[in-house]
Amino acid sequence: MIAWDPASITCDLRSAAAVIAPTLKAVEIEPHMTNTSELVLACGAFLDAVDAGSLSHSSQPALNDGAVSAVKRELAGGFAWDRAPGITELTAASLAAWSLLSSTTTEPKWSLPPLMDTSSGGYREEPFRDLDKIPF
Repeated sequence: MIAWDPASITCDLRSAAAVIAPTLKAVEIEPHMTNTSELVLACGAFLDAVDAGSLSHSSQPALNDGAVSAVKRELAGGFAWDRAPGITELTAASLAAWSLLSSTTTEPKWSLPPLMDTSSGGYREEPFRDLDKIPF
């Protein structure tokens, strides 16, 4: 048996792939079903990464064909890949890359102090400041 632990399974809610959602849920895998806004983000981020040279693939014929036949479908705030023959793999790759980058988090280098003082179990006491008595 092969161990498989993807960060996320992402499908376009309006694509033919959406039919697998109930099957995945039946085996306790919760897919992320993208809405139009997320699809726009995924396609735009994918193209930006390709243009910047930070995303490439190892010459899979299906992705090569999709890239050659790709046509943008303009949507509010961006675009999605037009539904045409050969685009399924390009859309899947766009969603996979976006999903991976969206689910990857890094620890912040600094953060604001907590609002709660965990040692006393309550809010930190801040000195009362009467704004009428503060000279400006």
